[in-house]
Amino acid sequence: MAENASSGAVAASEVDFEEIWAAQQSNHQVRLTRETAHECWVGRKEKLLRIEQYLVESLKAVFVEQMAEAADDLPPQAVELMARRLQLKVVVTSGNGKIRRSGELATVLGEMDLSEVERIEMRNRTSVLGLGRGAGPEVRLSLGTDSDEFMPRILRGPKGVRWEVSGDDRQWVGGTFDWVASEIAKDVPWWWFIRTRASAIVMSLLISVGIAGILFATVDAARDGGEGTAEIVAGGGLVLLYGLVVGTLILRPILASLFPSVELIEPGSSPKGRQVLAVAVGVVSLGLSVAGVVLGALAL
Repeated sequence: MAENASSGAVAASEVDFEEIWAAQQSNHQVRLTRETAHECWVGRKEKLLRIEQYLVESLKAVFVEQMAEAADDLPPQAVELMARRLQLKVVVTSGNGKIRRSGELATVLGEMDLSEVERIEMRNRTSVLGLGRGAGPEVRLSLGTDSDEFMPRILRGPKGVRWEVSGDDRQWVGGTFDWVASEIAKDVPWWWFIRTRASAIVMSLLISVGIAGILFATVDAARDGGEGTAEIVAGGGLVLLYGLVVGTLILRPILASLFPSVELIEPGSSPKGRQVLAVAVGVVSLGLSVAGVVLGALAL
């Protein structure tokens, strides 16, 4: 009998919470969602700690306001669930997506080498509490792409940084979104476009045209200029096709690894993308010099 009474009390509390929640949401019909995305982000951990603190305070302000508007006889279970759905959860991924750490960002990053960070996500989830998506204000900031998104990264190219806010308070959504969006945009590196699909295609075409040009000049010089033109054109076309298809499929994931979607740097250190560009400039300069010497020798 005691067990039945206890289960009945719990069920009644759940029913009470559902009724109160439905009453709270009955006057909120319009839900606003704002989002933005970038290819990559490079910055200090202190910036992320400030963003984390801002989101915690922003969600806390919503909780305080809702508690002020709630009924005085709000069940303790309802208060607890309201607090849980507005609690910011931080997850940091490393080890090729096989290791996930959750907790306060400062504590998690304190246990890691910053170079190990592959993905950082900050969000609150109303759906995990059985309230359904869209039952309350939500924030979601993701830095970095999942390591198991190899083919989607090639074909669709998901953005490395996504920031989304949704809720029924337009002022809260707008203020929260604008502040975090501006902070994130400050640390988007100028080489972000190198990670795009268009950039990979252009680079593949340039490489293909270069190979085709050297091939054409070599064969044309060997055959004394007039013979085998059709073969040369056909060979050049195959090289271009190879560059567009195979070059893009190979080059884009290489660029994604050379220019990470998220990178936390220590004071005084240089981002990986900047180091790669410095090496690339040197290699390209050397390649152009060698190509000039080869073409000059063939012209003699």
